[in-house]
Amino acid sequence: MLASNLPFEILSKIARLLVADDKLSCILTCKAWKIPFQESLWENIKINFMDKLETICTSVKDTTNNYLPSNHITKGLRVDGKTILADWKQTSAFKTFPNLKHVDMGSLSFYNVNIKRIKYGPQWDTLNSLYFKVPPIDRKISTTAILEVLKKASNLKEICIYSDHHYVEIEFNLNQYNAFHIALPRLVNIRVQLMLKDIHPDAVPSIPKTLSALDVTKLYLKLSGWSHLWLYYFCYKYLNLQTLSFVSICRLGGIVIKKTTKEKYHFSVQLREYFHAWKQCVSTVWNGQNGRMYCSGNSFAHRTYHTTVFPCTVFERLLQSFVTTLERLSINGQVRFDIFLYSSLLVSIKIKYCGVHIALDNLLDNYPSLQKFGFSHGKLYISNPKSSGCPSQHGLKLLKLDLVVTSVSALEYASFRCKSLQSINMKSSRICGSISAEARSICIVISHLKLKTSIFDHVRFFSSEEDMSDDTSINLILLSHSTNPHMSTKAKENENENVNVNQKSSVEPLACKANVSEAEKSYYDKRDEEDWEEDLCRGYVELRCNYKTECDVPLWTCREYSFDQKTSYGPDKLKSYQAFSDIQSTKSLVNDDYGFNKYVNTELFVHSLYKDNLYN
Repeated sequence: MLASNLPFEILSKIARLLVADDKLSCILTCKAWKIPFQESLWENIKINFMDKLETICTSVKDTTNNYLPSNHITKGLRVDGKTILADWKQTSAFKTFPNLKHVDMGSLSFYNVNIKRIKYGPQWDTLNSLYFKVPPIDRKISTTAILEVLKKASNLKEICIYSDHHYVEIEFNLNQYNAFHIALPRLVNIRVQLMLKDIHPDAVPSIPKTLSALDVTKLYLKLSGWSHLWLYYFCYKYLNLQTLSFVSICRLGGIVIKKTTKEKYHFSVQLREYFHAWKQCVSTVWNGQNGRMYCSGNSFAHRTYHTTVFPCTVFERLLQSFVTTLERLSINGQVRFDIFLYSSLLVSIKIKYCGVHIALDNLLDNYPSLQKFGFSHGKLYISNPKSSGCPSQHGLKLLKLDLVVTSVSALEYASFRCKSLQSINMKSSRICGSISAEARSICIVISHLKLKTSIFDHVRFFSSEEDMSDDTSINLILLSHSTNPHMSTKAKENENENVNVNQKSSVEPLACKANVSEAEKSYYDKRDEEDWEEDLCRGYVELRCNYKTECDVPLWTCREYSFDQKTSYGPDKLKSYQAFSDIQSTKSLVNDDYGFNKYVNTELFVHSLYKDNLYN
């Protein structure tokens, strides 16, 4: 088929993907292309300044001053530059383009506006969506002026008022916020940057009688000030809300979190009852504390609640309100809690920066459907390590720990109870365990798990939790893979001979080190025997993995983390062994022709062995 014979529908779809200049070229290409590309060109108009808009309005008239058919095509208008309210009051765009549905007014200034004059002029009844940005110069804007402008577009379904400046203040009290909805009764999507004034305690009893905005399903608020009573108000105002997002900007001075008596504020009951259709996102940041709470998901049953420095009591009420519906829970911030409420639906938990201690056995007991568990900046332990009996198997698939203090017993408990684990990802954490008297080693056995990946990224090992310092860290790490039981003896021998090119596991290359000369010296086995003897006396750590598991054990580098203000740990002198077969015994250490080291008369082959001596 010739390009000139393409169907109108296909040409229209192509036109939507092109920029304006390309559309103009296509209009001139052939007669058959003129109409679809011309319609696409006029469908959405984008200009930089208002004077250009008036030129366009004039161009759609013929010599007899009648409008051309193209004026009915235009549905969208966007101005990227600066505009003033008087420009929009005087423009003929709304008359010229009678089917105009979407308007972006650009950076709209309300400076020195005459409120009385706003009331006069034609209405913008055709508009479905209205966007405008408040410039930084208009930091304090008259709420009355905003409401008068919005009354001219009473059929709006979507409103977006935004700014590049954090502290633009469009102040709404409770009555003005209700007036905002009276002016725009058909709103579905609200995106505004506001400052919500405190709700007076005397107005709280009237909140349940609030006239609900049943059409609103999405609410995005960027707030420079508000009290938590507004959340209580939204419970009654938006009964069909599916998406709720709060972003509250920190301001110097002022207090956002207010104390309210239980008689006036029953948070836990109202949330579950009135936010029955939540689908995607809830976000809250508390003034002065840089915290937030949000929930996200694709349906009512799939949602995530996320909180940063959120008041403990409000967080507990949230958890209680949705304990029967939650499937994903994310806690981010210094939120203190002692126990997890039982939930049979929860499948994902992420806890960051809370500084809490979590008992892994209690966590698995309370959430039998949990599949993903991520935890950082805290301690993971077993509440009753000496308990007898066989706990029920758990379906946990992903365990991710970052900057966590844990023990060998906790990891062994997880591997014993969660046989379906597919990935263990540990980063910058500390693992403590007792050293066996016979082998002088700490052995972590996860070879019975069919893990796909096992990552121990900059993890440090200690023989005692009481003393976790550079002087007590265990610097020798031995990574071993079990032998494939289905592999023939000859195949095992071939694998052992070619182990130095095995890509199953990896360590950091020497090129990543800042002190290359020292790294090369360590790499070619030019090390101080006394230094080796000191490390050997401390023992070593053995990580036993399944032969199918991809392992990654990067060495410690210059990153430094802290668990709290009192305790921090930095880089350490590490040596890393990597092996790819069963461990039997070790006799002597020699260099092969490639500069790698390997054990002789054993099934253990060392892929890389060096000492990082950067921080003496």
